[in-house]
Amino acid sequence: MTEAEALRRAHRWHESHLRSMGGLMVLFGACALFPGLLLFGIVSFSATAAVLAEGDPLGVLRFVWPTLSVGLLFSTSGALFLVAGLGLRRLDPNLRVGASLVVCLWLLKVSALSVLTPLALYLLWSRAGRVVLSPRYQAAMRLTPHIPSRWSVLFWLALPLVVWGFKVWTKARFF
Repeated sequence: MTEAEALRRAHRWHESHLRSMGGLMVLFGACALFPGLLLFGIVSFSATAAVLAEGDPLGVLRFVWPTLSVGLLFSTSGALFLVAGLGLRRLDPNLRVGASLVVCLWLLKVSALSVLTPLALYLLWSRAGRVVLSPRYQAAMRLTPHIPSRWSVLFWLALPLVVWGFKVWTKARFF
């Protein structure tokens, strides 16, 4: 067994959990980005129609501003989650700090994924996490394509929670 194979096999659990956390972040980012863009579209259409009908742009702006700011918040956080999640799926060593900041946003959103924040920070900053997110490990991955990466149990347990949470959120917001 080569040194690269030994390194991959020793950190396979950590690699799969980091990739799974990235997959959850991508899913969560898509769930946040879609409503944000939808709010932008609704607000733009409504504001244009109201200005054309009423002729009072300042009155419309006062009414539209809160919805527009919520749309901006959702779109921005969704885009951040997508970028950080895709970086973790690739095990990009340059995104450790950015992914940590995005993971801390989970606490502000008060969602089902807030419970996973300590685990995500552990995966990113533990000794094994520093090894997996290092250029040395990237080189080992290129040398050992025959060792497959797999999804962790964490992803399969959290996936229904994310889907259920998005379903509940959309029913509460839009219906």
